[in-house]
Amino acid sequence: MQNAEILHQIDSNINSLIAQKNLDEAIQLSMAYAVSSLVNLGRAYVNNLNAAKGLHCYKKALELDPESWVAHNDLIGVYINYEDYQAATKHGKKAVELTNKENFLPLYNYALALSLNGNIDESQEYYYLAKKFSPEHPLLNMNIGTNLLKSGNYTEGWKFYEYRFMTDKLSMQMRNRFDAPEWTGQDLKNKHLVIYNEQGIGDIIFFSRFFKYLDAEVTLECQDIAATLIQENFPNIKVVPRTNNDKCPEKLDCDYHISLCSLPRVLGKDVFCFNEKFTVKNKVEIDGFSKKVGFCFAGNPSHTRDHTRSIPAKLFKPLFDLENVDVYNLYNGFSALRNWPDGEVDLIAETDNMNIKNFGKHIVDFYSLAQAIDVLDVVVSVDTAVAHLAAAMGKKTIILLGKEMDWRWHNNPNALYPNIHVIRKNKSWHSSVTNCIDLI
Repeated sequence: MQNAEILHQIDSNINSLIAQKNLDEAIQLSMAYAVSSLVNLGRAYVNNLNAAKGLHCYKKALELDPESWVAHNDLIGVYINYEDYQAATKHGKKAVELTNKENFLPLYNYALALSLNGNIDESQEYYYLAKKFSPEHPLLNMNIGTNLLKSGNYTEGWKFYEYRFMTDKLSMQMRNRFDAPEWTGQDLKNKHLVIYNEQGIGDIIFFSRFFKYLDAEVTLECQDIAATLIQENFPNIKVVPRTNNDKCPEKLDCDYHISLCSLPRVLGKDVFCFNEKFTVKNKVEIDGFSKKVGFCFAGNPSHTRDHTRSIPAKLFKPLFDLENVDVYNLYNGFSALRNWPDGEVDLIAETDNMNIKNFGKHIVDFYSLAQAIDVLDVVVSVDTAVAHLAAAMGKKTIILLGKEMDWRWHNNPNALYPNIHVIRKNKSWHSSVTNCIDLI
């Protein structure tokens, strides 16, 4: 049915009720259609990167019908995008009440908002209520797992973390391509184990701490830009570089295979401090002041929550105002143009007056990035692979986290790497950058 036909039918129904003098019903029907239209318009604005107008539509819908659970439910996601987790939980609680805890969507979204707001135990309660309606829901079960990891319950958390394969088609293809069985703890003596990375570069660095427990012939398949870094630091492991990260690679011959991020589950290990430092050869020669600071303001733009962790470079200006300090850019390889909830953002806008130093064409992969980091005194970075690399090299690393944190940072960060300082966003990124000055 075309839009004009739908509108004609609505008018006809309302006019019929008026003719029958059922004015109360006519008003209710008019308001119901108005609320539905505003909600749909809000969704359209949000989906087209205009969250502010979307928010306005939802508020108008609730003015007409404060009991619209659909509007309350949608507002959970809108406020999560704005990192206003208190508002998200308020609307989530209302949506759950209006549906009498009998609808999957409000239960799931409320649980997500609670988790982001730091209410882990209550979040788990509502995830399990939602689980009754969809026991094998991939994202729900993975989120239960990340809540467990946030709480330090690694044994159970790693089990639920396996649901990540069901949330990503490429990860599942990579897992299913082998003829050999998946490694589930079988004896590896005289066996060939292929480990593949189906997550980001930061995960390669983070999970490499588990390599030392493997008594086998090991091959690691990973992104080509990380291959040299891993090969140089783990010479007993054969590294197979993967050049096309958007396509499932060919299967590899082996006795067993396993995802890198599944190693601690099978090994039965908690996360422990990374004490073996990544090292490099052939240092980069740079001149300048005695103190050298590297900064990374953004990560991969394809990250689904990029707007919660990347920072416009201009906000790092306080670093450049420090006396006798050279500041080097460590961001490399991705576009600075980002599509965020309220439209396109240029992360390097208004930086012409900042004396940003660069390593030029030297940085071509993560090994050359490590060579650059090696000559620095301090690294300030958002939560991305640069932060993991600097920390794994033992450098003093200041990590600027958004209000929405990855599960790794919820417990004691120094239990992960020995020389890191974490600053969580409170009011603004500007205050986070300002707070890191004393640590430099």
